[in-house]
Amino acid sequence: MDAIVLTNPREILYRARGEHGFALGVDRVESVIEECMPRPAPARRVLVENLCGSFAARFTKGGHDGVTHRPLALFGGADEMYHLDGTVCIYPRSVQFKGCKGVDGIHRLADAIGLPDRACVVHMGVFCLALGRLLHTSHGCYFENRLHARFSSLRVCSRMLDMNTLVKLRIDDFDRAEMPFFAQDAAPKKVDLSVSGTGLVVIHATWARCPWTPEVEAQFLLFCDWLGDALRDCC
Repeated sequence: MDAIVLTNPREILYRARGEHGFALGVDRVESVIEECMPRPAPARRVLVENLCGSFAARFTKGGHDGVTHRPLALFGGADEMYHLDGTVCIYPRSVQFKGCKGVDGIHRLADAIGLPDRACVVHMGVFCLALGRLLHTSHGCYFENRLHARFSSLRVCSRMLDMNTLVKLRIDDFDRAEMPFFAQDAAPKKVDLSVSGTGLVVIHATWARCPWTPEVEAQFLLFCDWLGDALRDCC
C-alpha cells in the first residue's frame, strides 16, 4: 500500500501499489511512501442493520400470550417478543419494533404477533456499507477537504483533537439539486455518518414518522449506495 503525501495543503491518501498514477513532483505530490497498512474492508453495498418504529395497527390480546412475556420493570413495562427479525414491545396504545433488518423482517414480526395490518412508520434506521479503500482520518484530511469542496448539504463535523480514527459527517438539510432522491415525506430529518480509516461507513438516519414500505426502503438504499460511491470518489 502506498501513502501519497500531498503538499499545500498537506494531505495523505492511500492507494494500492501499481493501481494509481501518482508520481513524485506531479500534481502536488511531495512523496510516495510504501507502507505496511491494514487492508481496507472489502467493498460492500449498503445493508440495513437496524430499523426502529411502530405499527399502525393496535394489538389485541388473545392467542398470542405464548410468544410474549412481561419483563420486570420498576416503572411500568410492556409485553415483549424476541424474534429472529427483531424485538416487539407491546404498549397499551402502540406496538413498537426495533432491531429489524428490513421491511420484510418488519412484516414477519407483524405476522408473528397476529397484527391485522402490516402498515408501519420508522423513526430511526442504521445502515452500513464499505468503500473498499483506506483513508486518512485526521483533522483537515484529504477526505474532509474533498467533501467540503463537493457538497453543500454534507457537513464535516468538528471533533475533539484526540478523535482521529473516524470522520464524522452530517446532513441536516437535503438540497434537491445535490440529492434528488426523496419524496417530501420520505426524506430524513437528519443523517449522521461515521467513516473509519478502513472504509467502513455507518449511516444513522432519523425521521419524524416515515411510512415505511418496500418502495421507500428501496429508495433510501439507492440513496445510500449513491452516497457511498460519492464518498469513495472523495478518498
